[in-house]
Amino acid sequence: MLTAQFPYFGSKRHAAEMIWQALGDVASYCEPCCGSAAVLLNRPGGAGRIETINDVCGLVCNYWRAVKLKPQELAQWLDYPVSELDLTARHGWLNARVTTLASELEADPDFCDPKAAGWWAWGASCWIGSGWCDGTSGRVKLPSLADTGKGVIRRTNFDGGPRDIPGWCIALAARLARVRVICGDWRRSVTSAAIADNPANANGSVGIFLDPPYEKGATGLYTNERAGIASEVAAWALTANPKWRIVLAGYEGLDMPGWRCEEWYAEGFGTGGYNRTDTGRRERLYLSPSCLSIKPQARQEALF
Repeated sequence: MLTAQFPYFGSKRHAAEMIWQALGDVASYCEPCCGSAAVLLNRPGGAGRIETINDVCGLVCNYWRAVKLKPQELAQWLDYPVSELDLTARHGWLNARVTTLASELEADPDFCDPKAAGWWAWGASCWIGSGWCDGTSGRVKLPSLADTGKGVIRRTNFDGGPRDIPGWCIALAARLARVRVICGDWRRSVTSAAIADNPANANGSVGIFLDPPYEKGATGLYTNERAGIASEVAAWALTANPKWRIVLAGYEGLDMPGWRCEEWYAEGFGTGGYNRTDTGRRERLYLSPSCLSIKPQARQEALF
């Protein structure tokens, strides 16, 4: 299973099968709040005709651009052992770098910073909890030392050796070769023009997966959080083109008239739940009226 090289709180990797059954093999797919792009990477059959990912965080978008354009350079900066002092130093360096990164990405479609991308993904794999590259420099935090590690620093369960980082980068680059990467507000990626919803688009089918930061729950988990974004996204989804297949992730209790609500739950902190607590069990997927049916087997596997 192809994954990003960093852990990401709220990843919907375990719900991907359900999401893709609801969307189907759409001609144009968009993930406006992509984060680790777990749903895109778990698309059955590989790449689709038109695919777009977006994130407001320049560090996230820089990583995905580096994956696409400079995977071998990225691999060099990713390959580094766990080190507390380096984690602290790189945290400060990245916090200073992020102030100019988004504008550089915006100014030049071929720009990326593999060093910043590698250090950011490496640090996210070492860091515990919230606060990674949140603009607060000088923070000292003990790196993650539990089990076999997370993300790019994780060692295999079989021989204790490191992952094939260059091969991992090349595989990700191949998957993202034709994926459009946008950096900015989520609304810019879901216009009719941005998702190529026109007669020339084969089959005319559009699929959108919306996974904004939840308003009720833990905060400070993402580099860029804005109050009210979850309600904003839900309101837009209700007024979007009724032909589009839209899946919205959120907690139970959202008022989405005419939409189907599907329960899903994934074990473990950071993957959609809080390690078998009530918070995790509140996870839901809301499916627009145009979405396809979900097979009972996929629903059962997501729940357990």
